[in-house]
Amino acid sequence: MLTNCTAIMADAVHDLGDSLSIGLAWVLAKLGKKPTSSSFSYRYKRLSLLGSLINGIVLIAGSSWVLFQSIPRLFNPEMPVTEGMPALSIFGIAVNGFAAFKLS
Repeated sequence: MLTNCTAIMADAVHDLGDSLSIGLAWVLAKLGKKPTSSSFSYRYKRLSLLGSLINGIVLIAGSSWVLFQSIPRLFNPEMPVTEGMPALSIFGIAVNGFAAFKLS
């Protein structure tokens, strides 16, 4: 890991889950507007349920991974590498700022 910090790892997994859920919701909302067909009599509106299922799987997998990485550190603590944290935080602020600007 770049900084050897479980808090940053957990935040990255959280941001990944948020990004995937927003992107998936946008794509499935576009697909949900397709007209009815012979095999999809309720149109494609139920794709949002599929998006919820995928989002739940991603969140459970990400949470499990973070727990798998962090529980052993309770018994064998490691110091984080602090030199990379300021640059990583500036990068995170820039990416979140750009995303907020594009979504507004």
